Amino acid sequence: MKKIHVIIAICLVAVCVVGWLTVASQGVKKNNLYSDYIKEADALMERGLYQRAISSYNLALNEKSEEEVYLKINEAYVLRYKEAPEETLDDHLDFLDLAVSAYPGNSTLVDSFVEMYYIESRYEEIYNCLIAAVKNGNNSPKIMSELRKVRYTFDLRRGVFSGIKQSVGNCYAVKNDDGW
Repeated sequence: MKKIHVIIAICLVAVCVVGWLTVASQGVKKNNLYSDYIKEADALMERGLYQRAISSYNLALNEKSEEEVYLKINEAYVLRYKEAPEETLDDHLDFLDLAVSAYPGNSTLVDSFVEMYYIESRYEEIYNCLIAAVKNGNNSPKIMSELRKVRYTFDLRRGVFSGIKQSVGNCYAVKNDDGW
């Protein structure tokens, strides 16, 4: 009976060792793939092949989601946009939605988001992005300036005013649901 227990224990240890070795080798393989995709994408960026670089960076992003990769993809999209704005704009906006939701505190991504959404005149998205950035601790002067600009320059909410009073100096006080 004792021999059976020893054999079972040895078999269980062997299965555990094989499992751990498999997990470790998959981790190493994943890191190698990630490095290869990044190297390939960097080489493509140097050659000016931005579309292919974006694809390679996305493959790297599938292997390991890191802020550095999001920044590189954004850089590639910005350069690609300069070449072909009509072809790139929608894809760049979709990417920025993902990137800013993953890293709302990153100033570079938020700045790109704001810049691209200004092109589309989608001020409510800009405002929501800037609010999220501020909530995540990104209080840079540029972000705060853009937030004030969007908040006070553009009409973000359509509303019906229930009262209007003229004040001194051609200013008007208006009443809506929130008050005067």
